[in-house]
Amino acid sequence: MEWGSKVDIWSVATLVWDLFEDEHLFDAHDNEGNPSETHHVSEMVAYLGMPPLEYTQSNHMTKKVFDKQG
Repeated sequence: MEWGSKVDIWSVATLVWDLFEDEHLFDAHDNEGNPSETHHVSEMVAYLGMPPLEYTQSNHMTKKVFDKQG
């Protein structure tokens, strides 16, 4: 999966959110309050919908969250 200007725009948007809001856009912590990569991916899917299957099978982290069908 290629990365392009959309990723840069997303990064700037989340940075702007963090600068102007009292809380982060994503609160990616588990039930014990520890940072959680799987919770982070889950929250992004809740906001943005399912990513392309190409992405869901692209690395070890996404394979923890998604099955072969997405």
